[in-house]
Amino acid sequence: MSVNDFSSIRVNGSLPDPKSINVDEVVVELWVPYVDSVTTALPKLERMALAYEAGKSLEDNAAGIRRTLHSIKGEAGMCGVMDVYKLCHEAEFAFEELEDHSQAGDMVLKVKDWIEAAVKYVSENGLRKHDEEHEESAANVNSNTDAAKTKEKRRATKDRRTARKADVSNAEEKRIAKKDRRGVDSSKIKTLVIEDSDVCSRMIGILLKDYCECHFACDGREGFNMFEEAVLTETPFQLITLDIQMPVMDGHQTLKAIRKCESKNGIYGLDGIKIIMTTSQEESGHVFKAFRGGCEAYVTKPVGGKLLKEMSNLGLLKVKPQYSLA
Repeated sequence: MSVNDFSSIRVNGSLPDPKSINVDEVVVELWVPYVDSVTTALPKLERMALAYEAGKSLEDNAAGIRRTLHSIKGEAGMCGVMDVYKLCHEAEFAFEELEDHSQAGDMVLKVKDWIEAAVKYVSENGLRKHDEEHEESAANVNSNTDAAKTKEKRRATKDRRTARKADVSNAEEKRIAKKDRRGVDSSKIKTLVIEDSDVCSRMIGILLKDYCECHFACDGREGFNMFEEAVLTETPFQLITLDIQMPVMDGHQTLKAIRKCESKNGIYGLDGIKIIMTTSQEESGHVFKAFRGGCEAYVTKPVGGKLLKEMSNLGLLKVKPQYSLA
């Protein structure tokens, strides 16, 4: 995968052609919700950048710009739109380094325009072309294998069909036996995903669907309440994925509240729930604070196979992941 170089934005320089955006890693299932989310965020970013450029409410607008850039960055990473992820990452640094508010505001507007143009181009051309190429490749593979598959099916005997039915029946019996009293497949990990971005939540859900029974909370307060209720009703979660930058209660506050709740209920050490931070915050201060707060692992977005790798390291995965752990 080739990602554009956006380092010039740190000096408010020119950006690559938006049409050069790479879509090879885009998660197709998440493209529509991603577009909905980013097209809602960009006008807000523009309003704040214009006000900041004009010197109005500098502190409030600066905070809003930081939050919005970070949100766009996180969602882009989760969806595989790595050029937008990289651009926002560079813009976050540039915003802090450009001392003149007029230049900083202009830089943010430039970033906003690039993302808007790139997303529009991908929606109208790039992603469709990418899908067509993928479908054409799949069609070629299918045409080469159809004849062999048909021949193989014709050779299947009645005994083999009977055996297959027996295997299915046995597998179903085992699956039913694994269900607990609530009718939930106990072979899966009961997981609480605490994430304020709908796009990121969907991506984590897709990634974990084969391994986890996922429940979702849109902010730290809701997540903590769900965790506490599960503890009190003796139906605990086994894993929490926890974002850091969220409204109401951020990830650090939520982590602290969860560990305090465990202590209050006599849950200590290895008996505590496994918590993996999933965030775009790469600064060492956040990493150290999270581990001091009691998380087991810290994964930066895009999480991809990194999340499954940490789950495997923690002994949570009982089956081999289908995703690369690289």
